Amino acid sequence: MRMEELNKTQIVLLTIFVTFVTSIATGIVTVTLLSQAPPGITNVIDHVVEKTIEKVVPAAVTGQTATVVRESVKVINSEDLTIAAIDRNQKSIWRIHGIPTGGSDSSEVTFYGFGFVLSKEGVLVADSSAVGEGISYRANDVSGKVFKLEFLKTDLKRRLAFFKIISTEKDKPDLVPVSITDANTLKIGQTVIAMGGRDKSNSVSVGIISSLDQDKSDATGANAVTTIYTTTDLKPLYVGSLLINTSGEVTGFYRYVGEYGNYFPLPSVRDMTAIVLPQGAGSTTPIVR
Repeated sequence: MRMEELNKTQIVLLTIFVTFVTSIATGIVTVTLLSQAPPGITNVIDHVVEKTIEKVVPAAVTGQTATVVRESVKVINSEDLTIAAIDRNQKSIWRIHGIPTGGSDSSEVTFYGFGFVLSKEGVLVADSSAVGEGISYRANDVSGKVFKLEFLKTDLKRRLAFFKIISTEKDKPDLVPVSITDANTLKIGQTVIAMGGRDKSNSVSVGIISSLDQDKSDATGANAVTTIYTTTDLKPLYVGSLLINTSGEVTGFYRYVGEYGNYFPLPSVRDMTAIVLPQGAGSTTPIVR
């Protein structure tokens, strides 16, 4: 029987039959090629994707074998992001204490709040209210290990104090500098995490940005965020407590203005590093007096 003599039903059945045979033949050829490949040639690639994607493996090049691609699906939820952000900043927060100059370590110790690690060179940044006359400073990391601090300078305009963590080659702290985001990118309703706690272990509270105060920027004339209000409920709150986003970037710094405390934006890491650099110096080593 010739093709032109077939009716419509016969043509459809013939098409289905040819497709089926072709599929079987393709499967047999693929399995044969893979079974003949040496173990070192067949590669199994596992990677994490955020959604399932159907992959079409290209035909094998002459002399090479096909690569088997396996895709696994991992759902990243807000809880995972929050935990990762907290973990990223655990070692960046230090507790600052002071004793009267000339006193012993057993003297009365005063807690001055928190400082955060600015650089791998050991620069610690705190609120300027931590600086006083006749005080010898100490700081302990999240593990409770104590290091002496050397006061570097105060930036009165930004109300920030800079310290140097004193360490030796045999006794070096694990320094994890913070990453600071531009507060002008913050949005009302954005999830934030407050980090603080006077005890050795850090305490956290998760909330959202409930409001943002803005004012005209002296530099650009555009509106700039000046105060950050949140629904976080970290108690008690101490000066220097950090506010971070779910990416682990610092968005705010707790301090008092008058009788009231709130979160305020920080300068960029670059700007703060420049504050403790010698004028005209090209290195990134902070001033040590």
